[in-house]
Amino acid sequence: MSATEQLLERFTRLTEADATAALDWIEQQRPPEPKRVGEAELRKMDEALGFARTYRSETRTTAEWMKELREGEAD
Repeated sequence: MSATEQLLERFTRLTEADATAALDWIEQQRPPEPKRVGEAELRKMDEALGFARTYRSETRTTAEWMKELREGEAD
């Protein structure tokens, strides 16, 4: 019997009050909403990308990046 099946079987044995309490507790366990990024953080990200583009303007494939990384490891 899977863990889900065991949990469902236990829930069917609960009284209405206990089931409501358990479901309320589960509802409270949800993760918090993700934090929104502010304008200042977005500007900083754009500045960092712009800085990187001045030194690496050409686009490359992942294979090209990996080749360069492996060549650096060999040094």
